[in-house]
Amino acid sequence: MGTKNIMIKSTDFIGHLGIHINYESNIPVDVSLDVKEIHLDDLGHVSNGVYYTLLDIAIGSSVPTLPRDSSVTIDLHVEVFKRRNAEKLICKAYGVHKEGKIGWGQGDIIDEEGTLVARGMGTFKIMEGGRTNG
Repeated sequence: MGTKNIMIKSTDFIGHLGIHINYESNIPVDVSLDVKEIHLDDLGHVSNGVYYTLLDIAIGSSVPTLPRDSSVTIDLHVEVFKRRNAEKLICKAYGVHKEGKIGWGQGDIIDEEGTLVARGMGTFKIMEGGRTNG
C-alpha cells in the first residue's frame, strides 16, 4: 500500500477519553491512550468499550483514501485477549481493501510492554468530505 495523508478530527469524545493521535504515522494509523481511572471497569481492568473505541477510531480512519473523507462504522468485530492493568494502550490499524464506498480494515492493540491485548476488524462506509468515523 502507498502512503496517504490521514486526517482524524479530534472530537469532544476523543478528547474526553484522552486518546492521542500520532500524526507522524500515516500508515498504519496509530492512536494511543494513557490509561486512567475513567477507563477502568469495576474490577480495575480496562473496560472492553475502550478497546472497541480505539479500534473503531483507528480502523475507521485507515479506510478512506482521501484526507477529507471519513467513515461510518457498519460492523466492528473485536477480540480481547488479555484483560490487564495496562498503563498505556497503542492501537495500529490498516485499511485492507476498498471497493466503491465500502472499506475494510484491521487493527491490533498492544500494551506498554508490547503484549497483544486486543485485535479487531471492521467494515466502514466511506463518506466523501464527511464527518469523523463513528
